[in-house]
Amino acid sequence: MVFWIIRIVDYYIGIPICFVLGILDKFLNLFKKSVVTSNPNKILLLKTWGFGNIVLMLPAMKAIRERYPEAQIFFFSLKNNREILEGNPYIDGFFLLDMDSLRTFVVSVVENIRLLMEERIDCIMDFDHFARFTALLSFVIGIGKRRIGLDTRGQGKRYVFTDCVYYNNTQHMSKTYFELAKVIGVEDEDYQPVKVHYTKDDLLFVNDFLETHGIDTQKNILIGIHVGCGPNFPNRCWSCEKYAQLADRLIEEFNVKIYFTGTRGETELVQNTISLMNNKAVDASGRLTIKQMAVIIEKSDMFFSSDTGPLHIASAMGTTVVGFFGPNTPLLYGPRGDKNIVYYKGLPCSPCITNYNAKKSDCQDPICITSIEVDEVYDDVVKRIHSENLKR
Repeated sequence: MVFWIIRIVDYYIGIPICFVLGILDKFLNLFKKSVVTSNPNKILLLKTWGFGNIVLMLPAMKAIRERYPEAQIFFFSLKNNREILEGNPYIDGFFLLDMDSLRTFVVSVVENIRLLMEERIDCIMDFDHFARFTALLSFVIGIGKRRIGLDTRGQGKRYVFTDCVYYNNTQHMSKTYFELAKVIGVEDEDYQPVKVHYTKDDLLFVNDFLETHGIDTQKNILIGIHVGCGPNFPNRCWSCEKYAQLADRLIEEFNVKIYFTGTRGETELVQNTISLMNNKAVDASGRLTIKQMAVIIEKSDMFFSSDTGPLHIASAMGTTVVGFFGPNTPLLYGPRGDKNIVYYKGLPCSPCITNYNAKKSDCQDPICITSIEVDEVYDDVVKRIHSENLKR
């Protein structure tokens, strides 16, 4: 509930506030020198919603670190994204926003502003596509400093930035994020996927987990399935019934081992899917951290998912992705590389959730997803199993 209240307020109040502050900023700039930003000592990266987007940011983060090895690089995000930030080799620290309630949100905002202003950041980079909150935050803590962000049509963010990067809706988001990095001097355009960092303990945990469930990746084809897709437009998920049918057919034909990932909140969805199957599968929902999920996905031969965070992890880890798109487009968020299988019908109504409409849709009949049939997916996966000589 808090998530949606904040998003509504962000849209209806954020745009006019950005406009007013932008006019004020331009007026004040008439009486002061231009912002000097060469060789910043402290850089702040902002990205709130979607840990999958942070995975897509990794190439840009890596490039910024390599360009400014001596700088302190900080990250501002939501508390839910702590896991993907802890141990990240490209940042020196992070600040997290608590959205558990409206009260904790307000307290967290005030405290983070205080802490960030004490850091005396030289350069602020806002990687959010449409949220005005991060743009306004960059203005508050970065008055007189360089503030870089995306100019997304109709979102009103550009008024509060000193440097804008045109949001290009015809290219992959990892490239768009990299274009922000180029504003501060990153030259080589290398936005290929960067693996999610994990520890030796994460690797040992996953090895024990697989052994406990009788899975040997040297002998078994290992396939992961993520049936959920988070709170933002659940209708982008392929159905539990179809996942169950597909899993059964692959087990019976190739004796594959299948595990299901998900958050604790998605455990019921996973268990419902497994209950529809005639064969056994492993329920890993709520049992793996994000980094442990990255490990098990890296060990997998294939990973099935709709457009959500684990799909981006799979792409980053180099695992073959079978991705289901419809409300959103793989042009922006699809897995990278040529070995993946992507389903996107390209209907006249697709995509209906975009960075122009804050990824909101009222569609109750997502035929872009429901029209993807088990037979076509099965046939494509079988071809890929044979072409990659995965049969063991």
